[in-house]
Amino acid sequence: MQILKDPNRITIVKLCKQYEMPAVAITDTNLMSGTAEFSDAMSKNGIQPIIGICASLNHHEKVDSKILRIEQLSQIILLAQNEQGWNNLCKLNSLMYMRSDNIHLGAFINISELEKYSAGLICLSGGHTGPLGQMILQGQSADEMAQRFKGIFNDRFYIEIQRHGLDEEIKTEPEFLRIAQEQTIPIVATNDVCFARPENYESADALGCVLQQTKVIDPERKRKNSEQYFKSSDEMCELFNDLPEALENTLIIAQRCGFMVNTKSEPLLPRFADDFETECQMLRDNSRAGLAKRMAQQKISTEEQKKYFDQLEFELEVIIKMGFPGYFLIVADYIDWCRKNDILVGPGRGSGAGSMVAWALGITNINPIKYGLLFERFLNPDRISMPDFDIDFEPAGLERVANYISEKYGADHICRIITFGSMQARGAIRDIGRVYGMPYSKTDRFAKLIPMDTKKIADAIKKSGDIQELLNNDTDLKKVIDVSMEIEGAFRNLGQHACGFVIGDRPTTDIAPVYRDPANEMPSCQFDGNFLESVGLIKFDFLGLETLAILKYAIQLIKETHGVNLNLDEIPLED
Repeated sequence: MQILKDPNRITIVKLCKQYEMPAVAITDTNLMSGTAEFSDAMSKNGIQPIIGICASLNHHEKVDSKILRIEQLSQIILLAQNEQGWNNLCKLNSLMYMRSDNIHLGAFINISELEKYSAGLICLSGGHTGPLGQMILQGQSADEMAQRFKGIFNDRFYIEIQRHGLDEEIKTEPEFLRIAQEQTIPIVATNDVCFARPENYESADALGCVLQQTKVIDPERKRKNSEQYFKSSDEMCELFNDLPEALENTLIIAQRCGFMVNTKSEPLLPRFADDFETECQMLRDNSRAGLAKRMAQQKISTEEQKKYFDQLEFELEVIIKMGFPGYFLIVADYIDWCRKNDILVGPGRGSGAGSMVAWALGITNINPIKYGLLFERFLNPDRISMPDFDIDFEPAGLERVANYISEKYGADHICRIITFGSMQARGAIRDIGRVYGMPYSKTDRFAKLIPMDTKKIADAIKKSGDIQELLNNDTDLKKVIDVSMEIEGAFRNLGQHACGFVIGDRPTTDIAPVYRDPANEMPSCQFDGNFLESVGLIKFDFLGLETLAILKYAIQLIKETHGVNLNLDEIPLED
């Protein structure tokens, strides 16, 4: 079984097709961000995706966690058999980041948590990095721990055998086989894949140094093994020809895993009313009443009003037909709450300002007919996509708005959105130069030769004879650039979307895993903007605009100094 950790998804598809692999598992370390994209890419190419995670585990039940070090954690592989298993994977993955104790250990789960959320999961022992392997390497008996895992997972626990030529694997394998035989625990042959082909080893190792913030020559650093590439079925059969049952179990596990992330889900918005029909009627009633109020406020003649109401009815029909009345009601509700609670909200921006329904509900304060704005730019039945209002708030009010939504829909129904920082051209050159011990001044000088708007290092090299000449005359620099080109675009760090929030009709962990940035209290959905909608999660943009804070302060000063109450919405634009 190929156990993939962080390789490029497109490369995986090509390799699976080349080697005629019927199934492949993804088990990123302590994250499941790639599972939606992985499910989508594999299923489209006729390959069975197996969804899992490589989870850090605190297996030291009798040791005070406060005195443990992160190096003492072990790793296990968890694979989802079904939807229940997926939900438990999401809960376990979320627990890793939501705990408030023992944060010095980073992301991890403990055995009691594993026991609680074990249903629907297959567990692989983790090889020499797993709890059994660690105990054996430390001269301890692993028999009792194996019994514990067998008690939790029954016939869903497999002892993992890996053969990458590591000393630790050679030392632990005889004990693994003994325990498996004595306790009738099935064994499985796995390949810990960290890069695509043998020739990619050097760049993968260098990327590991970048992420660990160490250097290639550091003897204490964690190292990848040159055998951790994607092997063919023939290579795996040759490697494990003495353990045919371990190979057979890879197929059995694939047959037992029947889950993949649903990337064609309907929107999972919370109901604003008891049912869809009630929401539709509420939207109609509120919109018509709101537009009538706008007509009176702006003194629009009876003759003119017809085109406003005709446009409103057209939009209502489109919104209801596309199934989005709840979205408009939710946005209108929290904007109305802001206006009643002294939080300044912007008049509207982007394509949403072209909606008559939005103007009638008070989501925007811009008359779309007066300014010739088109509703079809915002919502078009011929181009199915979720509506997306960009709402400006004074920065000081953002936390209060988030708290209001949390209280209304449930704190576990709302979260932020994860972002991924990638290795860009100039940064990749500087980073690889550092891990190879090249003087920073040298790599920095070369990095500055790469134009800022260049998407790929290779493009800049092709266009510049000076750069080519420089590389031809400096083999050390050429090596740095060659490796930089291989890791360019790789993910480097995690972050949180500056303004995106997700509001769902159920706890987020029932749909997707969450991650919490150490600098923020609110967790982030691990699926980024590219796959949020496809799994049914809807993004709401809350933009903090400093201009609104300045305007609010100016209004307060005018009131204090001149006794005049200004309403920003009533100031003539031509004044």
